[in-house]
Amino acid sequence: MQYTAAVVLALLALGLGEGASSGSEPVTLFVSPDGNDDHDGTEAKPFASLARACAAARQLGRQQRRRIVLRGGHYYEASIRLGPEDSHLSIEAASGETPVLIGGRRVTGWEKDGPDFWAAPLPGVKEKKWDFRSLVVNGELRPRARLP
Repeated sequence: MQYTAAVVLALLALGLGEGASSGSEPVTLFVSPDGNDDHDGTEAKPFASLARACAAARQLGRQQRRRIVLRGGHYYEASIRLGPEDSHLSIEAASGETPVLIGGRRVTGWEKDGPDFWAAPLPGVKEKKWDFRSLVVNGELRPRARLP
């Protein structure tokens, strides 16, 4: 995975190279639903996704103690896979905040479809690139429309 020059320069400026010892203070990366994955992961410029923060943490090397702090809010498509390269990595909520990790996608673009129904575009469903089994609306599970 490639990283922007700003991220690489920020890591180098902070002395976050591969040789850092596991006994040192952990490097902290921040994530916020209002962040941007092109940011550098600092508290002032957090990443937007847990996946991006994990990728940046892996760039630091597995011997470096690393910490990812999630600000409160909802994170969609938040599934990640952790492995040996994630040794010395902790993922935690920011103090007093409640992040909510959701493995699914957020569906937007809802429009009225007749007098009783609503519809939204779902790119990839017809092409069988994306399949979903449940729909949550305002925190409640809703039945999917289906043919008899």
